[in-house]
Amino acid sequence: MKHIPTAKEPEKLKAAYCKVYGDTDWEFQNNDYASLEFRLLNDAYHKKFGDYVGNMCLSCSLEELNDKIRRCLKDGVPYDDGVPEGALI
Repeated sequence: MKHIPTAKEPEKLKAAYCKVYGDTDWEFQNNDYASLEFRLLNDAYHKKFGDYVGNMCLSCSLEELNDKIRRCLKDGVPYDDGVPEGALI
């Protein structure tokens, strides 16, 4: 995995995000760093595991979810969202 800056590195994070998505998104314009980080991490997760991590039913903060995705990417273990296979949400 290439380095994806964290929300604690806002300038680097915005530069990485802008390179991929441009600078017109609401999240970019309003410095929603957790969302910028999530989108970049989720793309890296998709490349590695062929799936995306959902954030519709979060039981933690987006910052915590970003940390969990980073761990998944580092360890090579897919994210366990706790939803049973085949469940309709």
